[in-house]
Amino acid sequence: MTVPGPVVESNGIPVPIEVPSTPVPSVPRVENGVELSILVPKAAELQGKAALVINDQPVMLEITDWKPGVVTIQMPTLLLSADTPAAIFVADVESNVIFASEIMIVLPPVPVSQP
Repeated sequence: MTVPGPVVESNGIPVPIEVPSTPVPSVPRVENGVELSILVPKAAELQGKAALVINDQPVMLEITDWKPGVVTIQMPTLLLSADTPAAIFVADVESNVIFASEIMIVLPPVPVSQP
């Protein structure tokens, strides 16, 4: 479905441009291998677990800091050739999921060598 968008002129005749009515959803972009702090309002005092699901494969994540409301994880350095969709899950000490988010793992910028 499209909705009317801006109008441009072609040979003096107004021509409407069709614009998609559903916006493309955006997900957080996370650089491969970084340490990441996540706001998790339900994170209590006792440390739980965190996992990354990539290509339907779960990978346990190292938790570098767990505070009420904020969980810091170390993303693994993955061998990727392109930006890759994934999901992060954080569970409490009883294995109840208290946070879930789709992400896009992005490649770090390539350093430019100076002559």
